Amino acid sequence: MKKNLFITVFAAFLLFACSSPKIDGTNEDAFKSSIQKISDSLSDANKQKFQTAYLVVAADFLRGEIGKVFVAAFAGQDMSDAPHPAQAFYSKMHGKDYKQIIEEADAIMRPKMQQDKEELTSLVTDLEAAKEQSLQGKGMLSKIKISNANLYSALSKSAREFGWTDDIFREHFIEFDIYNGTPEAISSLRLTGTITVPGRSIPYFEGKLNVGFPGGLEPEEKQHFKTEFNRWHDWAKAPTPKGSVLSLQAIEAYGAKDRPLWKNSFTDKEEEKLSKAKEKLQQIEQAGNDWYAVYGTEIQEDLAAYPSWIRAN
Repeated sequence: MKKNLFITVFAAFLLFACSSPKIDGTNEDAFKSSIQKISDSLSDANKQKFQTAYLVVAADFLRGEIGKVFVAAFAGQDMSDAPHPAQAFYSKMHGKDYKQIIEEADAIMRPKMQQDKEELTSLVTDLEAAKEQSLQGKGMLSKIKISNANLYSALSKSAREFGWTDDIFREHFIEFDIYNGTPEAISSLRLTGTITVPGRSIPYFEGKLNVGFPGGLEPEEKQHFKTEFNRWHDWAKAPTPKGSVLSLQAIEAYGAKDRPLWKNSFTDKEEEKLSKAKEKLQQIEQAGNDWYAVYGTEIQEDLAAYPSWIRAN
């Protein structure tokens, strides 16, 4: 009795397995109809995964077809008789069921997930090292004190002598006092500057400035520095409203023969990039082999980018 029951159940399983809906790629209508039948036979969760896996396989196929066209074009081959990518895709998919589509997507996406993991690990390592180096540099650069910064313009000596008052005869200057509180002699600095008005939260101007010190700036040394730039320079166009204050801060320092000393250059964009990379890496590590958990939503959101013959279903 039990044996007969086992045979009956096993036979039913085989019947179900054999009758699993398959893709009919003989033509476009049959293809769409068979895709719909497979989709209708699935649970909501599997339906979503099937659609995503289908898109993965289709996109991979499309990339391959485009590659063939380029190779053929460079080789001077005539591709006028080549089948339309849609029909070639239907033929490739013909006879496949849900499980086979998932397996094909697995074969495409799991290596990608491993590659992404390796690349993200390297990126996070590099960015964290750059951030640490920047924090160390920031500590040293904070010992370089800049005060009494002033941005102004004045008519050139020749203009004053001849009575010319047009702005084209104005010379532009930045001057400031600087103290080197680091243990290294400094040959040049890269500065970031901000023009603000007390009480207003948004700066009038922000920019960068490179300055060099003839003879260097020795440890514990103070200097009054003045630099001139032409009227096409960004700083020459900077607004200086009444009551404005110019603040300068060192972000890079160089020693003799332009040897890099310290840098505080880890930007907000790099911080955001690091945060996103760590988040994605954690997501991949937690997902194991489940690429769908990592890329499913992203692929669905990119659906609109696929050709109509791929996203028709």
